[in-house]
Order: sequence, then C-alpha cells, then structure tokens
Amino acid sequence: MSRAGQRPAELATVLAQAASFGGPAVAFEVVHRTREHLTTPLAMPAESDWAGICRETLVFDLPSAGFRVHTGFAESPASTMAGLGSLNARPCAGGFSYQGTASLNPRFLYDSSRDHELLLSVGEKPWQLDHTDSLLMTRIMAELASGAASNQTRSPILLLQSPVAPFRNWTKWPENQSGEPPKMARGAAIRLSVGVDGDNSGGRLALIGETVRIAREYGLQLHLGDRRLGRVRGEWKQAVEFTPGRYAEKRGEVEAPSGDPGQAMLVTFVGPARVGSSASVLEALAKGGVGVLAVTVASLQELAFINLVVAVPPGSNPRPPTEDQRVQSALEGVNWLAAVCGQSGEMLTVPRAIDYQVCLTGPVPWQADTEYKAHPLWLQWHAPVSKHESLTVIDDVILELLRSDIVSDAQLDYCRSRMTGDGRICSAKVSVRLIPDIADDDLPDRLSVLCRATQAEVEWKRTNQDPDHRSVGLKVAWRERWLGRFKSTGVV
Repeated sequence: MSRAGQRPAELATVLAQAASFGGPAVAFEVVHRTREHLTTPLAMPAESDWAGICRETLVFDLPSAGFRVHTGFAESPASTMAGLGSLNARPCAGGFSYQGTASLNPRFLYDSSRDHELLLSVGEKPWQLDHTDSLLMTRIMAELASGAASNQTRSPILLLQSPVAPFRNWTKWPENQSGEPPKMARGAAIRLSVGVDGDNSGGRLALIGETVRIAREYGLQLHLGDRRLGRVRGEWKQAVEFTPGRYAEKRGEVEAPSGDPGQAMLVTFVGPARVGSSASVLEALAKGGVGVLAVTVASLQELAFINLVVAVPPGSNPRPPTEDQRVQSALEGVNWLAAVCGQSGEMLTVPRAIDYQVCLTGPVPWQADTEYKAHPLWLQWHAPVSKHESLTVIDDVILELLRSDIVSDAQLDYCRSRMTGDGRICSAKVSVRLIPDIADDDLPDRLSVLCRATQAEVEWKRTNQDPDHRSVGLKVAWRERWLGRFKSTGVV
C-alpha cells in the first residue's frame, strides 16, 4: 500500500539498498526459543555465521517461549522466480533455527506515516488464557485481519501482537495522581497497526467501523490511537467500553475442552508480504478450531512473519513433527495444525498465502503467565551499523534493573531493530516486577527514579565502551508516550 506520488521514491530506495549491500534477495533467520534459551544474549548475528548483513531484527519473548527474526540482503536470489527458496531447519544455541532466502518484494511498499493503531482488550484482564480464551482470540484476530484486507480497506497489517500492555482505567487511579497510572505489562489484549492510504478516507472509516463491530460483538474494550495534532504513540481514545457479560456469553458458545493448555506449538508462517495473507492464515486456523495463545505479525524487508504460539488442547499429547514436517507449505501447515491442535477434519485453504512456508517447533511445555503484576518499561536507542552487539543494550538495561533494591525480576517482552542510513534504531519493552511492599500512590515516583537511574548508568557504560565515546541516546520510560512518536519501529 503506497500513495501514488511516493511509490517511485520508495521503489528507488529498495533498489538502492539492494545495490549497496550486494544482493537482489533477502536472507532471513527465524529462531524458536524455548524456556531454557530465553536468557541467551541478543547480539546481532556475526556476518561469518549468517548469510547476509543484518538489517532488521524482531524479538518477541514470553515467560515460556519466544521468537527471534533477522533479515538482511543476501548475495544471491532464492530462485529466478519471486518467492521463497528452501528453508533449512537445525538446532542452535538459542533454540531451533530456520534459515532461508527470498526474492525482493518491491510490490509491497507503504507510507508508514499513515498507520492507524487499535487496541482491543478484555477489560483489564491479565494475560492468563485458558483453551477457551485462546479459541476466542483466534476468531477475533481473524476478523480483525479480514477487516483490514476487505475490498474497501485493502490495508496491510504493519503489526499485530498479543499479549500487550492494556489500557488502564484512569477513574480508578488515586485522586492525588495526575496522568495515566502504571500499566500491566502483559494483558489479554490485542494491538493492531494498519497502514491506511491517506487518500482512502472511506477505507479508514470502514476499518474503524468494522473494529467497533468486532469489539461490540465480543464485549471487548476498544481504544483508537489518538491522531490529533500534537499527540504521540501511546495516547488513546476509548471508542467501546468492556462488556463482561457479553464476553462471558461468547465464551459459553465455544465448544472446547476446558482447562489451561499444558503444551504449545511454536509456529512461524513466512512469505512475501501482501494484503490479506495474515487474514488467510488466521481465518484457516479459526475455521480449524486452533487456539492461539500469543501472536506477533510484522513485516521485515517486505517479508511477512506470522509468529504464533498455538495451544495444545488440555489432555492431548501430540507427537512432535518429524524432520520432514518441521518445514511445510502454508497449506499443509494449517491442515497439520488443525489435525494435531484443532477440532476440524475438513480441508482448509490459505488463498492469499499459498506460496508461504511454515516452521513448526514443539510441543513445548507451557505455563500461564503468573507475573501479571509486572509493569512495562519502554526503551529506545540507536547504534552504528557496524555494532553487532547493539541489541545487548537490553541485556545491560535488565542487569542494571536487577541491581535495584525495588526490582525482583525483569524480562524482555519485545524488541525491534532497523537499519537506517549508517545506524540502527532500536526500541524495546521490558517487564519489571517490583517488590510487593510499594504502595500504589508511590509507584509513579519509584518507577520514574528507576528509569532515570537505569538510563544514566547504561548510557554512561555504553559511551565509555565506545572507542569514539559516542552516545547510544538511550531513553527509558514507564509511559510509552514519553518516548515520542518514532515511526521506524514500534513497541507494544
């Protein structure tokens, strides 16, 4: 999706990048990280260990599992035709790695300044989904993706993620505090960013109308990203209130084994980014009765990565995929998942993702999130292109947080890194759990002091480690909007 007057400039940028980095193809690596590997360092892969120069990185970690995606330009194309080459699956230090190449996809270009953000949540419910919740989440996300891909909207999904930090109700905040209260780090919420053409006002209104319908149908709370002049990312306007009775009614309509999933499959669909591909995959999984516990959908270098944590029904103990089944076509993959983790025996189709491939890892042990009292901290920094350790700023931040006498635990939730010119712009979200004896009234001050101290210590360390004493420009904040609006990356 691109505005007509900007498409030639964007296409020229893609071709110039390919020429500068010596390749007409994109190399990528997807790593499925199991619980025991979540503490491995997050440094960029060294050029000697990887097929291309790392340009974009996505990290999505949960208490029981995680995903890590790298992309870069490769020296040779995947094939003479557009699409994916073969994927290689192998164990690695961080979990299980899937590497491959794909042809450039210049048809997927968009104006990122026209994105629209939506936040749907089950009130302020923590992210503790049972099997019934996971089936509802699949249906809701399928309908959201379908609305974005409708003929009237025709908008690409720039980011779809759950769990995320939900909106907090300000009316419950103590009267002596101003502004928004500290949020919950991981809630039963979905955040969607869609690239809507600035000239398609009808499509934008149609998308909002469809999202309002979905929120009311399922009893969800809906917030729209505040687009008014002077507003920044992280500011929201409520459009629909949470209706607990309606959500409970929709839960009652679901026919599924009750209980919490004890196992899950880690799944990644990958292919050329295009409008409607995510909708095809999610609609097939919803039709097949497959529950999704967590998701992150994003495009890196015009390749779509649909990362899913799929629930294994309670009481089921499926066999892991064979070596030949670890990498399948998207069509084979959705039917395999429906047979192993779903409830449908009919043949499923993925018309807009027919050339996608799917990577499967598991089943892995799964445990519901118990750290729902953790609070999110948002990070932002930059680093030179040559620095393969640019992502280890997160490791320094977490180490510094754990040194504080008010922090009992800290974990990375999400990270996005993108090469821009001669540097990398990075953003992340970290969850921190504080000691239990801090009163609610004291939380803002304690979190503010914690953020300032962590930012100062890590910035000083990084500046002194750099031979040229260059700053990484680190910002740490417990309110997302305090970072301002950075369009090159998104944190949730």
